[in-house]
Amino acid sequence: MFDIEDETLIKLPKSVLTENVIAFCDGLEKAGYYAALYSNPDWLTNRLDYTRLKRFDLWLADWRKNPSKAFAHGIWQYSQTGRVNGISGNVDLDIAYRDYPAIIKKAGLNGFGKSEPLFEVTAAKSGLDSSSADVLSAKLKDLGMTVVKKEETV
Repeated sequence: MFDIEDETLIKLPKSVLTENVIAFCDGLEKAGYYAALYSNPDWLTNRLDYTRLKRFDLWLADWRKNPSKAFAHGIWQYSQTGRVNGISGNVDLDIAYRDYPAIIKKAGLNGFGKSEPLFEVTAAKSGLDSSSADVLSAKLKDLGMTVVKKEETV
């Protein structure tokens, strides 16, 4: 997630700011992460070339009653003054319109690699019988993990 809204960057030209977002998000994607931009309507209109950034998901900070329809977004931050029991002070309040964990896992991003096993189940080493190892493997797969079950004799 790239949050470019920083007062120190406000005087940079729109083209430079946009190129920075593209370079950062491209770098995230090349490294195997889900890239997205966090911004508000003012920055998207006046400080960034939104037409060049549409390929990245957007977390839109727009505290009006209804978010701007000018910017396709997957998450809407509708408040920065929310309250949550157990937390002192204000918190951001957001609505996600997409199932990001499922999208990220399905794409094999953010450490949920498609080809590299993230969890290995070896029944003999873990003290499980083969049937119990199968159950454990299924549960881990349900959590989105890549599981490799190895047969090993003791």
